[in-house]
Amino acid sequence: MNANNTLRFIDSNNKSITIMINNKKVKRVVENNESNLRIDSIFNKKRIVRSIDSIKKNELENVLNEMQSLSKIKELEFYNEFQKFELSNKKIKSDEKLKEKTLKEIIDFSLELNKKLLSNKLISDIQSFTEINYDNTKFIAKEQEYNEDSFDLGLTLEINIKNKTLNQITFFKSIFTIDDFDVDKIYSEILEEIEYNIDPIEFKGDPKDYNLVFSPQALEKIIDYFVVQQSFLENVIKQDSFLMHNTLDEKINITEKPFIDYSPYSSIIDLDFIQTKEKYLVKNGKFAEYICNLSDACKYNKDPSGNSFPGYVTNLIFEPGTKTKTELLNKSKILYIDNLLGIHTTNSKEGSLNVSALGAEFNDGKLINALKDIKLNEKIQDLFKNVEISKETKWHGNYNLPYVLCLRDK
Repeated sequence: MNANNTLRFIDSNNKSITIMINNKKVKRVVENNESNLRIDSIFNKKRIVRSIDSIKKNELENVLNEMQSLSKIKELEFYNEFQKFELSNKKIKSDEKLKEKTLKEIIDFSLELNKKLLSNKLISDIQSFTEINYDNTKFIAKEQEYNEDSFDLGLTLEINIKNKTLNQITFFKSIFTIDDFDVDKIYSEILEEIEYNIDPIEFKGDPKDYNLVFSPQALEKIIDYFVVQQSFLENVIKQDSFLMHNTLDEKINITEKPFIDYSPYSSIIDLDFIQTKEKYLVKNGKFAEYICNLSDACKYNKDPSGNSFPGYVTNLIFEPGTKTKTELLNKSKILYIDNLLGIHTTNSKEGSLNVSALGAEFNDGKLINALKDIKLNEKIQDLFKNVEISKETKWHGNYNLPYVLCLRDK
């Protein structure tokens, strides 16, 4: 075996720190150091991929022998050759000032935010989790070598609100740049979430009598289930997804952008050594391009899309509009949908959204009441036929999303 001709490696080294703070005190700091090697090789003209936890001679030899044995089994499906591996000239920036923050500074930041929140009389208790992620990945292929590194902070807060009924909200915040590392800005965002969750009452009306405004948090679940997962090549081949047969509002544009500066989700190549590319999933309201890893590409004799990632896409961007969030809410009879419960039980192939939701009722821009148990029974293809989109957006993981108003009137 000539290793230079048959092997490629992805050598990953990741360090993650999780801090838990209960009210004002640091309760636990957990550090995880992970490194792994992904082996991508060809035996008997068949390509096989395996991963190992540590780089040790005996383990490496055992895995290679196993891969060679697998290549002799005719029933298994294999890729027959390596795809061409090219490197883009693009360089993705990261925020060096944020990376320079020490663990003490990050803990102090979290403590300061907790202290500020607990000074608010509406809040009785708080737990916060701050995740600090350092990722360094080295891609090694024949005559080529490429390194990626990223750094980000993830903030999750579970906040108990003092009101007539026991009520807890969960707040998420991704911190990519030093500008996001701002206690006052995050505090303002949390206060907005609290406002929509004070003394929620059970919703007794019919949601179809209201226009709906989806928050970025709620929209993230819709886009994941009804756009990303329905854009897989297999769905396109079988033509069994609502997304292939329906047109949404032409203002809706959803793209994958792998080269956004400061985002830890940006990547120039995927885990199959396929170069990523910017692509529309939905363009002017119509399905535009499939998502496909190398395995499915070989299965269906199509080109891979550069999407061999655990989350399928790098940075997913829902193109913002021109309205403000305030303008979207400033209409009569609005249900503001802030969270969706049980979306995994819906029939995403048919576009059926049958879930319970949390949110609030607005009328002419005025908050009427926080709501729970909003029963939604909608078709995405109908709900998103006539929309208005905010110019404000928020990150939820690797999705950057606006507020979307779904109008009932045509």
